[in-house]
Amino acid sequence: MSWVTRIVESVAPPERAPGEVDWAAAEAVIGTPLPADYKELFARFGEGEFSGYLDLYPPVESDTASIAGWLRSMRTAAETIPYARDAYAPHGLFSPGGTGLLPWGGSVQADEFCWLVDGGDPDTWHVAARSHDEPGRQTYPMTMCEFVHRVLTDVGFEDFTVADTVDPPYFEPL
Repeated sequence: MSWVTRIVESVAPPERAPGEVDWAAAEAVIGTPLPADYKELFARFGEGEFSGYLDLYPPVESDTASIAGWLRSMRTAAETIPYARDAYAPHGLFSPGGTGLLPWGGSVQADEFCWLVDGGDPDTWHVAARSHDEPGRQTYPMTMCEFVHRVLTDVGFEDFTVADTVDPPYFEPL
């Protein structure tokens, strides 16, 4: 069973399907192919917030945050503010054709969730997460959808779980 299927079984998708995404155009703007599980999850849920905690970013511009927008703003900050640049060490920010951190979501507490782009198959990228109150990032050897599922349903996933406070998990589209 896929991690997207597990999320759908745990969290009812919105009644109204999100709009279509031109994935080729979105990936061209971002500068890399995106993982298939992210595309499938986004096709099922669209932009929104899981359990009042985890925001799933759309690939490109919207009224709120997006992968492309966050990456652009983080690059600007890292170029002008030494502390911001240091916040992405040792991986650095993703740049097209390269490696580094590529944001896919965040939390209402300012936690950051990124893919650790390693130059390989996007479907094998790990998650790098930073808590709002911790200076470093932790790497989780799992896909983004496994990470989301564990945040929503696994009380033992101590660093980022909301399963101990939000039951059942839910989704609010934006």
